[in-house]
Amino acid sequence: EGLWLDAGVFSSHLGFEGAVSIDYPTLTRSLVSEGSPYFLTGAKLTHKPNDKWELLAVVSNGWQRIQRVAGNSLPCVGTQVKYMPNRNTLLNWSTLIGTDDPDSTRRMRYFNNLYAQFQLDDDMNLSVGFDAGMQQQSKGSSSYNTWYAPVVVFGYKFTGQVAAGFRAEYFGDEENVIMQTSSGEVFNTSGISLNFDYRPSPEIACRIEGRYFHSKNQIFVKDGTYTDRNFVITGSIAVMLEHVFTGRR
Repeated sequence: EGLWLDAGVFSSHLGFEGAVSIDYPTLTRSLVSEGSPYFLTGAKLTHKPNDKWELLAVVSNGWQRIQRVAGNSLPCVGTQVKYMPNRNTLLNWSTLIGTDDPDSTRRMRYFNNLYAQFQLDDDMNLSVGFDAGMQQQSKGSSSYNTWYAPVVVFGYKFTGQVAAGFRAEYFGDEENVIMQTSSGEVFNTSGISLNFDYRPSPEIACRIEGRYFHSKNQIFVKDGTYTDRNFVITGSIAVMLEHVFTGRR
């Protein structure tokens, strides 16, 4: 009781967003989530000693990989500590340590993920996250390339059927360790988004989102040339089949 062992392909312990957007206030995934694994392959051990604490240890094949990188004999290891002081507050610290290189060029990567979630009342929720990582510049080097990414997501329900989500975010990756660009420029990008959701029933979500990015460098493609900003509108109609087939609410 309170102890689980899972093996196979499973959701990552990093970040507060998963692969199924219907479960989250925003339609698209944050930069901070796109810059970290959303699934891992391996085994994880979870222990929940009481209602306030949850602890996890994981061994995986690498940084979001089904199979380990060819020539790499070192698995990734990670941890997670969740603390829930009350039913409206969740504090989290997760880590992942390993390499995404073969042994011959092994550069160690160290990654930290911090976030807090608050249910402000029945209609409002707030999530605040911060990721920071570092990777060796070369095998055995004492010099590291670093990146970091803060994010704030606010969700509000106007009614049982209508909701909105707002997000502000930034991703700074001076050496393009995680975020590569087609122009070769550095990925230092801020963004905001606003989405509105309409759920005619618990099984169906109709969503639309406007999202704006601004970068210090010209990394976005528009009309065949590079620019430092980008705006996109995304729409979605999603059906939760689990609800349809099982009758869950």
